[in-house]
Amino acid sequence: MGGSSSRELEAAQSQVRRLTGELQKASQQLKVQQSGAALKLAAEAAEQQLKKELQAKSQLLEKTTGELSTLRGVSAELPRFKQEVAAAKEAEMRARRAEADKGVLVSELQAQLMQSKADLEQLFGKLKFAEAEKGATLRKSASVSEDRRLLADQQREAAEASARLVAEASAALGSSVMGSHPVFGELIADFGYKRLYRGSPTTLWAGTMLWERQRAFRQERANLIAAAKAKSKATGWPGAIAVVERSSSGSEASAPTGHGGGTAIGTLIDGQHRLGAAHLLAQRGKLDGALASILVEVYPPMEEQGVKDLFTEINRAEPVLLVDLPEGGASDQDNAILTAAAEELAQRYPAMFKPSHGCRPPHLNVDVLRAELHRAEVLSRHKLASAAELLDWVDKANRDLGARSDEQWASTGARAKSETALGNALSKARQNAFYLGMGWDWLK
Repeated sequence: MGGSSSRELEAAQSQVRRLTGELQKASQQLKVQQSGAALKLAAEAAEQQLKKELQAKSQLLEKTTGELSTLRGVSAELPRFKQEVAAAKEAEMRARRAEADKGVLVSELQAQLMQSKADLEQLFGKLKFAEAEKGATLRKSASVSEDRRLLADQQREAAEASARLVAEASAALGSSVMGSHPVFGELIADFGYKRLYRGSPTTLWAGTMLWERQRAFRQERANLIAAAKAKSKATGWPGAIAVVERSSSGSEASAPTGHGGGTAIGTLIDGQHRLGAAHLLAQRGKLDGALASILVEVYPPMEEQGVKDLFTEINRAEPVLLVDLPEGGASDQDNAILTAAAEELAQRYPAMFKPSHGCRPPHLNVDVLRAELHRAEVLSRHKLASAAELLDWVDKANRDLGARSDEQWASTGARAKSETALGNALSKARQNAFYLGMGWDWLK
């Protein structure tokens, strides 16, 4: 509109000036020369025509002048507009630089937190591995004395505090994966009654609690699994471990947190030795590839009886002994006595105890010994009310077995599968003065 409007305005102005001059000239001529009525009418008609043309051109002039005025106003505002645009661009650049600096700072903080979390997992995982077996046997025998109970409570509180710290560090790092959990890992499927995750074994080992009613954690068993996985051609971990969610109060029965109430941790009810083995492999730099992740079944919070039922269902087809089953197993008091006595024997005769349930005679497994003592109802039949009384009874049985001759051993149906195996087993038993693993007839 700029150049065109100016030319149009100039033309209109020129025409208006011309018409005005012509009108004035014609009027003057009419006044001087015309006196007749006809000429007067003609002059009036010409005057009216000129007025109409003048009015039209005046209207065009007003319109064009208004548009030009608007353009001039816009032109006058252009410097201010340019300044505002420049200021906006500068502000945007500053914001981008600040955002970039913030992003760098956040990235640095995330990297530091990631390293701190890894250090925490390694430190707590190592401590947990070292203390889990001792803590488990301590808890199972806690009712034997008040000192043991207090120590077990202290260990439990320390373990839970460390697990929560791992969970909070993982939560602070966050994840872009929808449905992921700071401890359990990436959500694979939600079945409603349980969720399936793919998680880090080291984070799960450090960031969960061990359910106290399951069998005691054994370092030797974890070592055996780690050694087997290091040599195995089968990739990954077999099956899935099982976790029941806990709340910030520590109760499995409370509603899960993570929705405004902190990060929920879990109670591990199946898979403790696999996670312990993963911890060992990580310490040795061998937790890589498919072994770096493990499937986790996570069940929502439930009452203690529900946890017992779930544990029993999971382990009916697993080598968990009857003594450790919540339903049909030993009572808490009996389990405490059996555990304390069996652990004492294992400390006295370390060469005669093995981690495998199927160890050959004359060796014993701590948990198998507990299970056989429970199966034979030794405590109730002999009215033994403490670990000390049970140890006295077992020591007498061991002395009686040591007095047997070779012929007596051959006729008692010992666990050895051949005469050679019997001879070798008996030789080692006599060297260590420990005969309980030769057979189970002494329990009758």
